[in-house]
Amino acid sequence: GAPHVVTLDLPRTGDTPVEERFLIAARLEPWRPLAVFASPEETGLEQRTTLTRQSTIGTLRASLVAGFEGRRDFGRAIEVELLHGALESVSDAQLLHGANLAAVRAANGEWEVLQFQNALESEPSVWRLTGLLRGEAGTAAAMRAGAEAGASFVLLDGTVVPAGLRTGETGIALSWSVGPTGFLLAGSNHARFEAVGGVRARRPLPPVHMVARPQDDGSLVIEWQRRSQRASGRKINGTAPVEDMAEAYRLNICAPDGAVVRTIE
Repeated sequence: GAPHVVTLDLPRTGDTPVEERFLIAARLEPWRPLAVFASPEETGLEQRTTLTRQSTIGTLRASLVAGFEGRRDFGRAIEVELLHGALESVSDAQLLHGANLAAVRAANGEWEVLQFQNALESEPSVWRLTGLLRGEAGTAAAMRAGAEAGASFVLLDGTVVPAGLRTGETGIALSWSVGPTGFLLAGSNHARFEAVGGVRARRPLPPVHMVARPQDDGSLVIEWQRRSQRASGRKINGTAPVEDMAEAYRLNICAPDGAVVRTIE
């Protein structure tokens, strides 16, 4: 049969080109290498990459509520049922060096990038993940949206690779076909779908650490810190570099019910 394929449009990290942040993962039983093809239309498919290893893919057994970013979350857990593979616990040092990185499809349609420290198999192929770091890589909006039961889960290891977007193809709907190498594209063992990639990587990260200070004349001074997709490490001090040609912000002043009262550029 056709493989189970998941595509992930993720934020940019470091100096990685935006085209390489549109990733692809797949599962096939029994496993064999998969060829990935794409085209602007249903014909003229060209091979973009080859998947040589099976990915660890699953679905949430229970909904995942919103959390917080920038701090360890020891109070919540993720329950995931894997289609293939296993998960393992890691030490504090391994976690803070990027181990157990995963993505969950949020209710708003985007992917939340997160990490987990502890993995416990509660029943066959069902894992309970705790010691979480949520909303990483600028995915706090997806984290706040939460995720429904049945949402996709993908372990972001070396089996998840760039799908093969080319320069100028970001934001364009492409036809994709993924199937075992050496088979005809027209066969029933190919997964076919349409997907758009590279959009999330072009969006700036939202600012953080907003502070509002009332003034004696009744006005309000609002300050924040920008974030950089290219800044490396977990820095506390220092200013993030400016990544874009212009530095501009849109500030929405809202009523208590969330309705926008006015907008400042």
